[in-house]
Amino acid sequence: MREETMTPLERVKTVISLQQPDRVPVIPMWDFFAARHAGLTMREFIEDEEKATQAEIQTFLDYGLRDLPFTSNSLTEFAFKLTIPLRMKVPGRELPDDAHWQFDEREEMKVEDYDFAIANGWKALWGRLITQIHDVQPQDIGGEIQHWVERSINDIHKWEALGYPCFAGAGISPPYECFSFPRSLHEFALDLRRRPEKVLEAIDAITDEVTQDAVGAYVGVRQASQYGYIGSFIGAARASSTFISPKTAEKFYFPSLKKMAEALVEVGSHLSSTTIMTGDRCWNTLRRCPKASASWSWMGRRISSRRRRSLATTCA
Repeated sequence: MREETMTPLERVKTVISLQQPDRVPVIPMWDFFAARHAGLTMREFIEDEEKATQAEIQTFLDYGLRDLPFTSNSLTEFAFKLTIPLRMKVPGRELPDDAHWQFDEREEMKVEDYDFAIANGWKALWGRLITQIHDVQPQDIGGEIQHWVERSINDIHKWEALGYPCFAGAGISPPYECFSFPRSLHEFALDLRRRPEKVLEAIDAITDEVTQDAVGAYVGVRQASQYGYIGSFIGAARASSTFISPKTAEKFYFPSLKKMAEALVEVGSHLSSTTIMTGDRCWNTLRRCPKASASWSWMGRRISSRRRRSLATTCA
C-alpha cells in the first residue's frame, strides 16, 4: 500500500483545489447501507437518532475508511421535512418496518401560492406547507428545528472526537426545487409553459432568502464545531436533463443556483452537488461552476472522455 502523507482533511482539500493527493479520498454517502450493516430495521434507523448515528460510525470504522463521512448525522423524516415539501410514506407507519421510505408526490402548492411567496417569502409558504403536508403543528416547528440543529452539532462533535471532520450537512434545495416539489413535477412542468414569468418572479423573490439561510447555516455550524462542514450539499436533481432541457435550465434554474453557489463559496464553503445527467447536454453548465471549489457527481448516460478531461480543470 502506498504510504499516506496527508491527513484526511488535507487529502480532500487537495482534490477540491485540483491538485494531486497522496491517494484518492473516499467519502461514503450510504445511510440505508449503514442500517443494514449494523442490523437495524429501516424503522429503527429513522426513528432512533442515536442508534442511526452509531450505525453510521460503526460502518465507517468497520470498512476501514480513513477520510471523511459525507454527513454528520443520519437521515430522519424531519431532515426531509426541512428541505423537501412532499408527503412521505415511512417504515413502521404507512410501510412495513424494514421497507425503504417513499415520497408521495402530489399537488400541495396551488397556482395562487406563487403570489403568496412573492409577497411573504419562502419561509412563510414553507410554514404553511409543512403543517399541511406533515403532522406538525405551527407552534412545534421552532422546537423541531432547534432539536435538529442541536443534534447535528452533537453528531459533528462525535465524528471530530474520532478525528474525522464532516464533509457536508443536510441538503440545500435551490429556489427552483422549492416550488417544483410541492407543485409536483406534472403541474410545475405545465407552469413553466403556461405562466413562465410568474414562476421566474417567484424564484427571484425567494432567492436571497433561501441563499441567506444556507449561508447562515454553514457559518453557524462552523462556529459551533472545530471544523464545521467542509462543504454544502446542493441537491440539484431536478436540474437534470432527464427532467428539463438545458435551455429551460438556463432560464429557470441556473441564475438562482449560481447566486447561491457564489454566496456559499464567498464564506469558504466547498460546493457538492449531484444530478442525473444525460450525455453531454449539461456540460456547459457544469463548466461554469466556480473553479476549484465544486464537485459534481452524476448518474446516467455518457459524458465524453474529452469533456470529462475538460471538466476536471474546473471541478472535482
